[in-house]
Amino acid sequence: MPSPGDTGETALTPGPILSPPVTVGPIAASSLGGIPFIAINGPVHHYSGKRLTQFILNALGEVGVTIDVPE
Repeated sequence: MPSPGDTGETALTPGPILSPPVTVGPIAASSLGGIPFIAINGPVHHYSGKRLTQFILNALGEVGVTIDVPE
């Protein structure tokens, strides 16, 4: 039985936020609740590892996510 003044509606809690996708070079990035998602659009064999790392870090930075790059 509802208590007096109870409308029977429950409060909705917001779920994780999906960021809009960002493309930097051949890398597309987005995040869902702070978890990064990365997609590679096209061939990357002609890029150095350092250049690909910069593309990834820049794309993630634009969606508001930072990661530590392993050395």
